[in-house]
Amino acid sequence: MCAYNEDKTFCCVATANHVVADTDEWQQPLRLTDRAFQKTMFLKASERVIFTSESTDTAVILVPPKKFDFPKEPIPLRPIETPLTIGVEVGWLGYRDGDLLE
Repeated sequence: MCAYNEDKTFCCVATANHVVADTDEWQQPLRLTDRAFQKTMFLKASERVIFTSESTDTAVILVPPKKFDFPKEPIPLRPIETPLTIGVEVGWLGYRDGDLLE
């Protein structure tokens, strides 16, 4: 989970476009799993919205937060006005490749 909308009726889950592109195009159901809390959310196409960008291979899934125990506040993102300099180490949130997915 990376963000909420202003009134917290939806939360945003960031992922890669190639992970959800077919699901979005064909309006298939989507299953999200929180491995830390061992909870699964099954969403019909009418229960979620997916925004995708093929050029950057990114996507954001909008889901109702009541279906999951999302944190009250998301992890703060770095302000766009203060970019990282070249050579700074950064972390990665998520899986590094599809081999780890079920």
